[in-house]
Amino acid sequence: SGRLTTNDINELTGATNLTVDGQTSETFLLSYLGRVNYDYKGKYLLSASMRRDGFSGFAPDHKWGNFPGASVGWKVSEESFMGGVSQITDLKLRASYGKVGAKPSGAYDYVSPVFTNTLYPFNNVSTQGSYFDKLPNYSFEWEISEMKNIGIDLAMLKNQLTLSVEYFIKDTDHLILGTRPATSSGIDNPTDLNIAEMRNSGWEVAAGYSKTFGDDFTLNLSGNAAFIKNEVNALESANAALYAGSNQDYGNSNFTRTVAGSSIQHFYLEQVDGIFQNVGEIIGSDGTPTQAGLNLPMNSDGTVNTSSTDPAGYNNPINLNKYTRPGDIRFKPGGPVDVGSFMPKMSYGFNVGATFKGFDLTMFIQGVQGNKVYNGVR
Repeated sequence: SGRLTTNDINELTGATNLTVDGQTSETFLLSYLGRVNYDYKGKYLLSASMRRDGFSGFAPDHKWGNFPGASVGWKVSEESFMGGVSQITDLKLRASYGKVGAKPSGAYDYVSPVFTNTLYPFNNVSTQGSYFDKLPNYSFEWEISEMKNIGIDLAMLKNQLTLSVEYFIKDTDHLILGTRPATSSGIDNPTDLNIAEMRNSGWEVAAGYSKTFGDDFTLNLSGNAAFIKNEVNALESANAALYAGSNQDYGNSNFTRTVAGSSIQHFYLEQVDGIFQNVGEIIGSDGTPTQAGLNLPMNSDGTVNTSSTDPAGYNNPINLNKYTRPGDIRFKPGGPVDVGSFMPKMSYGFNVGATFKGFDLTMFIQGVQGNKVYNGVR
């Protein structure tokens, strides 16, 4: 009733086969951070930091990680030899190095959970039993990303023109990857291991222009572009492949693949080779399929069962929509191939801002180039 002060149930009548279940988990994250900044005459800049993080969800002896960082900068424009270069307002060279850690969301991913909801026959009597469904990993630890970059910042004509250029490399090691044990172990669920490696590298460029004309008109222009390359350097083994992308709305089959030596989740698709025009393009004159991978009823001798009376026969009317038919898409032999990445080779943006006597105009353009797009509805 809405007149009660709580939703607590004090009495329960007529209930049968009651089952109460629940679970609880607890994690702790503790961090220490220290940083030192140094500035000498406004020309030489130094910053150094150290972070130490501890997370309860990692294995014993692997719960803590140390993540240092440092950056240096040189304001060239403050040097005496730049005194005669009036066009340059500010010029700075910079470089940095640092490490950061990433943790999982689970509280007990390194252990083997024990389940008691099973029965086992002892002396022909079903007895309550327990089992674990994955192997533990007592070396489970932090994912570590190492970042290195160098850059230059330039401002000219009293900050009317600005330019920033940066090159970076980000290496991520000990990436957590669920890995299934050997089938002979009898365990199907994957164990989280720190075994994958990945690199992101590239250039980032930003430029701007700002100027006031007279007393009424101000113009601001800015643009940026990024050129980034992604590469997976290692998985659980040299020949390992990860498949993903399955979606019930689009055929319920994986359409991306990740392998060492390429970018993450490349599109991995069959190549269309037209449409089957007639049965002769499906079943050859010798009675065998014209290519592998066709959905056809087969006889033991490798020929197609073309019976019109056999319930499984190709020509039986009840199977009209069951097997590969004229009008179906024909794929090139050889199976799926890498056809490109969803990751753009370049991303960019452009901003325009203008004001004139109380009126203002703003325009923003952004885009990507060099990536593939999967059309799941075709």
